[in-house]
Amino acid sequence: MVTTVTLNMAIDKTLKLKKFNYGEVNRVEECKESIGGKGINVSKVLTRLGIKTKSVGFLGIRNEERVKDLLGKANLEMDFVRIDGLTRTNTKIIEKSTKITTDINEAGFEVTNEEFEKMKQLIKNRAKGMKFLVMGGSVPNGLGRDTYYELSKSVNGGTKVILDAEKDLLISGLKSEPFLIKPNIEELRIATGKSLKGIAEIENECKNLIREFKVENILVSMGSEGSVLISKEMTLRARAICTEVNSTVGAGDSMLGGFIYGIENYSDIEMALKYAAACGTYAVARKESNELDTKKILEIYENVIIER
Repeated sequence: MVTTVTLNMAIDKTLKLKKFNYGEVNRVEECKESIGGKGINVSKVLTRLGIKTKSVGFLGIRNEERVKDLLGKANLEMDFVRIDGLTRTNTKIIEKSTKITTDINEAGFEVTNEEFEKMKQLIKNRAKGMKFLVMGGSVPNGLGRDTYYELSKSVNGGTKVILDAEKDLLISGLKSEPFLIKPNIEELRIATGKSLKGIAEIENECKNLIREFKVENILVSMGSEGSVLISKEMTLRARAICTEVNSTVGAGDSMLGGFIYGIENYSDIEMALKYAAACGTYAVARKESNELDTKKILEIYENVIIER
């Protein structure tokens, strides 16, 4: 069983218009809503690939029914710690004429220590039979840098912890000795304080993290430069596949979902990286984020080149 944790989920609202006029009345041509957040996005990918997941997170009771409706449309199961507040809405404004996207992200509700303890207990109760615990994204107000480290202590040694976070949340989470972390190249630069120019420097700094924190695997996405998977024993690189880039939103989450799918089905690190690269490539190429064509992903998978 894969459990994904989304502490600061959001209703993702996408508005499309021909031209965005600042300070004026704008007419929206298309409007779409979905439920989002790193853990939820990973669950969406895995669900569509046929892997059973269960999500956990905080839920604002003031728009509870709307959130549950969107989860149902995504075919996701979720256990909640309920909060007296609104689950936030993140609004994305897409100007069709220029393809410029403007993001307006709300902060969301505040979580108390008591509510955080309830979340720890919820994860602990689900720990039996949990193969992967996937955590990532921002955290609500009231929670600090040790949030993911604290949650990782709620599971036993048989659960593989996967962390996709940034800055202090990532640095602190390394103390949990995770099975995998998945920073993009900018997040890795911030975490290490290094410019990381070239594969050799990336490999060297990741090896340092592996030695210091006993991380088992580090998956680094590098955009048009592809991705690298680094462990104590080896370094693998997936070359980028030439494709039209329609959106980079959720590409990292799709990549992580593909990696988990590969490792769950084949227990092979190289195949897992190939599936990660295929799902990430598919995510940036597709025009509609609510659909996933597994046949197309397999076609991309066959063209992924892995180098040792």
